[in-house]
Amino acid sequence: MKEKKRTHLVFLKANLNFDGRVFSLINTLSNAYADDQVIIYNYDVNVDETIKLPANTKIIYFKSFFEKFNKFKVFRALRLVEYSISSFFKLLYYRPQSIQLHHEVALIAPLLYKLFVRKVTVVYDDKEFYHYKNKNISPFFYFIEKSIIRWSELLIITNEYRRKAVFKLNKNRIKKHIIVDNYEFKNQFSRKINNTLLNELNLVKNDNKKILLHQGVISKERGAKKLLDVIEALPLDWKLCFIGVSQNDYEKFKSDLNEEQKNKIKNFGYVDYNELSDFYNYVDGAVLFYDSFNFNNKYCAPNRLYSAANNGVPIIINEDNFTLSTFVRKFKNGVCFSGINDLKMFFSNYSNFKKNAEIMKNNYEHKEMIPELYKFYKNDVLPISYFVWLVLQLQ
Repeated sequence: MKEKKRTHLVFLKANLNFDGRVFSLINTLSNAYADDQVIIYNYDVNVDETIKLPANTKIIYFKSFFEKFNKFKVFRALRLVEYSISSFFKLLYYRPQSIQLHHEVALIAPLLYKLFVRKVTVVYDDKEFYHYKNKNISPFFYFIEKSIIRWSELLIITNEYRRKAVFKLNKNRIKKHIIVDNYEFKNQFSRKINNTLLNELNLVKNDNKKILLHQGVISKERGAKKLLDVIEALPLDWKLCFIGVSQNDYEKFKSDLNEEQKNKIKNFGYVDYNELSDFYNYVDGAVLFYDSFNFNNKYCAPNRLYSAANNGVPIIINEDNFTLSTFVRKFKNGVCFSGINDLKMFFSNYSNFKKNAEIMKNNYEHKEMIPELYKFYKNDVLPISYFVWLVLQLQ
């Protein structure tokens, strides 16, 4: 009889092309169990993933009858119910040895399964800190998330500030935890940028322009209004460039600018995560704005912060973001923006900020795997013998 492989299930809602943190956690799981199969069940079907995964890992995309009606709230709810039911049947079919979770919409079925199958190891990546009082999560999902935190064998938290808050809200409920910062993740799949992107970068560089980078969506919470101040303050030898922004969103932002301002900006579109680190080698400065209107934003430390730091790139951040401003004040690798004078200081004292940023280079990255998570899987899951596990699978 053909030997059945052990299985580990991952539930998420993300595009792994652009989410290096989630990719690094999955890659660690895959490497910890190189002889097992790792199956990813992705709730987000509107992706075109080209990122390379380990050989023992595959993605299954959730296909829903209600996908075509996703504009309507009631059908989005029905789609979620459909995904949860489908996820539960996958759990029953594969009988996984471990479950790794990466988004609150993916928690319902694994929580129910865990209540029935207590021996399965659950790892929850609590990468966002939502609270229903901030209106960024419903009371229902807030309850589900608190429940999964209680039943997880391991909770992954993004930084020390969030760890304190999570422990305060979940007293005596967390079994084990590790902190995995949003550092850059480099592995065997990391590569140089493609020739098309390189040619676009060279067009800017050959025009004797330095690149000030904004990575991610253009929105109110990402400081869209502050970007207007940045554009206004840009010296003639600088250009504000965007990545991770759709062309439609870029054009909407651009439509509010005058002709002189339009000439100061450029959109490079989406950059594959495996090429992102190399892309930062062409960047001279970065702007990171996260408005602090809720706890999640105030105590965030996004991957773009560490991409800049790890590649020796000076940064401009908003003054009222506690985590970002604390980081910049500590290392003096940029300015905390509260007014136009701070921007002028950045450009006039750029050489000093660049010198300080260079000292930080190559200190904010994960290579191949995340050691703490790898150690957990090896110590916490492997004690169940393969023979016992196989007998259970054949029942």
